Amino acid sequence: MSARRGSSPACHRGVALIFVGEAGENMIGVAPGANDHLTPDDIDHLSESLFAPGALFLASLEVPVATVVRGLQRARARGMITVLNPAPIDPAILDPEVLALFDVLTPNLEEARALSGITRGGRGVTEAIDAASRLRARGVGRLVITLGPEGCLVATDEGYSLVPAPSVDAVDTVGAGDAFNGALAVALAEGRPLIEAAAWACAAGALAVTRAGAQGASPRREEIDRLTADALIKQ
Repeated sequence: MSARRGSSPACHRGVALIFVGEAGENMIGVAPGANDHLTPDDIDHLSESLFAPGALFLASLEVPVATVVRGLQRARARGMITVLNPAPIDPAILDPEVLALFDVLTPNLEEARALSGITRGGRGVTEAIDAASRLRARGVGRLVITLGPEGCLVATDEGYSLVPAPSVDAVDTVGAGDAFNGALAVALAEGRPLIEAAAWACAAGALAVTRAGAQGASPRREEIDRLTADALIKQ
């Protein structure tokens, strides 16, 4: 295979080693490999057609922050909705110039704790609200903090809303965050309000944990719609 812009022929691909406990919780060790070699220059060489006005740009921190920032800058300049999943966390995203580039931040509770400076342990909605309050004081506009089986906390200028997740039997939590963020992005791109989009994303994440693996566990749209409808009926 011939080398192309953005490729690193002398470097291995990114690899994630995943351990899953009996309750389905996971621990992931990552060797970034070629991910670390994606540069802002690579983003500059992407076609303008990839940055469509009114569409959505979703980024994570699995490539260098400077590269993510350049992608967000191009997306913002074209009038795209921008969503940042701060995983793995990097405090550099709290720089005021970076904060101005994304519309929604989607950390899990552990990431929200680390970014907000909370040092004590613990889980739950109360701590998520504390973290959200601190992050909003730092200049973060809208947040969706994922809380595993408890759902997610949506924090905006209008206040805080707990969005519950459908109750399921967890087999493997690997890929749940990816499913959540992907579904949230789709719903926001379709023009749904943030809380409605978060509820749809919770259903996607819930479905993902009922299956082993990552990519293969991602649910299809009709499955998410069905689980969302079932959850509404049970409320």
